[in-house]
Amino acid sequence: MDSATNTHECKCNESNNEEPTWDDLADSWESFEGVKEFSEGTYRLMKANVPIADWSSCSILDVGCGTGYFDRLLADDCDCNKVVAMDPSRNMLDVLEQRIQESDGKNKDKIRVVNGSLDEEMVEKLRGEKSVCTKVR
Repeated sequence: MDSATNTHECKCNESNNEEPTWDDLADSWESFEGVKEFSEGTYRLMKANVPIADWSSCSILDVGCGTGYFDRLLADDCDCNKVVAMDPSRNMLDVLEQRIQESDGKNKDKIRVVNGSLDEEMVEKLRGEKSVCTKVR
């Protein structure tokens, strides 16, 4: 990462020149330029363009949710039944769960956190839920 544009502390192993992993970036993810703006823009586009007559009857699946900024927006502002926040990075989900606990959002109980990737087994677990898949990282 270019330290001139991103002044975030990364807890990655720099001694062996490895690229940081999502787990390494979790604590500082929401401070990176554009992360929150992207989530807010995605939310506005989804609400304006996804033709769902009754949001209260559906769940929203966010694959690659990271720290869940988008999911917290949904839980607080969208009339959906449930938000399923899925990510393979345990550290990203730990940050999400911490932010949920710290939140004063009235709908924080709507978020279901799932550690994993969207594979056949996960599709089977989620089968039967009326969902809108928002993005895949």
